[in-house]
Amino acid sequence: MDTEKISCAVERLILNAPLKLNCNLPSEEGWLGSPVADWLSGVGTAGAAIIALVLAFRAEKAARKAERRADTAEAASLKEQQKRLKQEQAQELEDKRSQAKHVAAWLEVLDVSDLDGKPHDWRPDCQVIIDNASDEPIWEVGVFHWSLGASGHSFLPVVPPGQRRTIKVKGKPAKDGLTIEEAVKLIFRDNTGRDWQRAVIGNLILIHDNPFRGAIPETTSPEDSDRDQQPVA
Repeated sequence: MDTEKISCAVERLILNAPLKLNCNLPSEEGWLGSPVADWLSGVGTAGAAIIALVLAFRAEKAARKAERRADTAEAASLKEQQKRLKQEQAQELEDKRSQAKHVAAWLEVLDVSDLDGKPHDWRPDCQVIIDNASDEPIWEVGVFHWSLGASGHSFLPVVPPGQRRTIKVKGKPAKDGLTIEEAVKLIFRDNTGRDWQRAVIGNLILIHDNPFRGAIPETTSPEDSDRDQQPVA
C-alpha cells in the first residue's frame, strides 16, 4: 500500500525576501500512519519529558533555596533568642547584685613602729575594714584574712546599712609557706537572703554554701567589742 507523500514548494514572494515553505500534508487518515507522524509524536513525547525534567529541576532548586532561607531565618532567630536570654540573665544577675555590689572589705597595716625588738619574721598589727555602703544591712558576715604572713577568720552577725566595722588583727610571727599578704575574703548574706563572696582580688561571686550561716559570734568583753566593731570615719 502506497503511503501519501508530503509535497512542499518554496516560494519567494518578494525579491530578497525570506523564502516561504508551503507543504501539503497528507489526508488525516494517511497522515496518522505515516513515519513522519510517528517521528513527530516521538519528538513531542521527548520534548514533554525534557520540559518535565526542567520544571522538576527548577522546582527542586526553588525548594532548596526556600529551605536555605528557612534555615538562615531559624539560625538568626535562635541567635537572637540566645542574645536576649543572655541579656535577661545579665540583667537578672545585676538585679541580684544591687545590694551586694556596695559591700567590700580590705586590710590595712597599722603602725609598724612596734616591730622594734621583735623577731625578724614578726608581722605588724593590722585591721580588717568591712564597708557596707548599701542602704540595707548585711548578715552573717564572715571574713578570712591574711595579714602579711599571718592568717585567721572573724565573724560578725550584722553590719548596718551605710556603716563600717573594723576587726583588729594582732601581730604575730609569720607562718611558713604562707605567701598571701594583705588579703581579705569576705562572705555575707544580703537582705534578700542571697549569699555572696568578695574574693581576695575583689570579684563578687554569688555562692550557695555560706560556711558562716548560723554561726555564733565569739564572746568578747564590752571593751573589745567597742574597740573592734566601731564605725570607721
